[in-house]
Amino acid sequence: MSRLKYDGYQDYLAGVRFLESLVTWLRQFKPEHRETAYRLVRERLVFISTPEMRRLVERFYPRDVEPRLVRAAADASNVRWYEVWANEEAVRVFERLRRQTLFVGLSDGARMDVFRRANTGIISNEQTVLGPLVDHDKWRDLGDELKKDSALTGVSDPKFTQLYLIDDLTASGTTLLRFDEVKKKWKGKLPKLRDAIWKARADLGAEFPIATNFQVCVYHYIATKAALESARALDLKARSEHQAGEWFTNVEFTAGLTLDDAARVHATDNEDAAIRDLANRYYDPVLENRHTAESGMKDMRMGYKGCALTLILEHNTPNNALSLLWADTPGANGAHAMRPLFRRRTRHV
Repeated sequence: MSRLKYDGYQDYLAGVRFLESLVTWLRQFKPEHRETAYRLVRERLVFISTPEMRRLVERFYPRDVEPRLVRAAADASNVRWYEVWANEEAVRVFERLRRQTLFVGLSDGARMDVFRRANTGIISNEQTVLGPLVDHDKWRDLGDELKKDSALTGVSDPKFTQLYLIDDLTASGTTLLRFDEVKKKWKGKLPKLRDAIWKARADLGAEFPIATNFQVCVYHYIATKAALESARALDLKARSEHQAGEWFTNVEFTAGLTLDDAARVHATDNEDAAIRDLANRYYDPVLENRHTAESGMKDMRMGYKGCALTLILEHNTPNNALSLLWADTPGANGAHAMRPLFRRRTRHV
């Protein structure tokens, strides 16, 4: 497993791979606690390797996007979904709907480069955007290319009707959407995108290339079941608190791989009691910051928002994972100095 998967973790230095890191990591625990720490790695670790992540990206279009477009084309053409490819008019509707779909990466985790290469000849470069904040010139270019496309011949004033928002992982759902009780406002990537789109529409008028009643599909390559449920509930709440036309008409939340409770340490399960005890014993409060407080949690023992994941991604370890797995701290003021098994690159301080 070390050779096939764990050594591929991108933050390992030359000459230091998983086995060396495992030995260093285990040595920080007292002898009587090392068996529990080893079992955590041996039995509970979920590691998404580079080939596995690439596979999740590559199957995004054929497994999620195309079936959705086929169903929409079938409904528009009044045929059954399995009859679309045998019906010329339905095929034309499908091609039109596909060209009117815009794919937006929410972060570098969206792997838009891999997505575009995997769908060469299917998805045009003029319908992919590397980031959610798009300047006015880019919006104009997207609209101009849309009007020139042969798939939309005969369509007056063609616009994008669907937006796919793509990212690698959602573990708690709060990065997407959350309500700040202090400032009494909605925050997250969805509100930021909403503000950007509404402003661009107001500034560009008829030149803005997205239809008024567009649909939003938020897609993560990996998501926890709890995060998807939370995002859907928060979206309904946000929609109820906005006036008509002030929020997205419809938002769908889907994922390529949905993690169930097997990928986390349970808060009350007796079998996980030893792991919870380990996380409490070997912890450095220096991990706590303003983001910890904003999440409503007292500490980071079980990771951000208390998600307690045992998940490692090939390029980084999410802060929603047990801090035992990723924390690297000095142990000042009598606290335990934490040594990482998979060192995390922190983006927020």
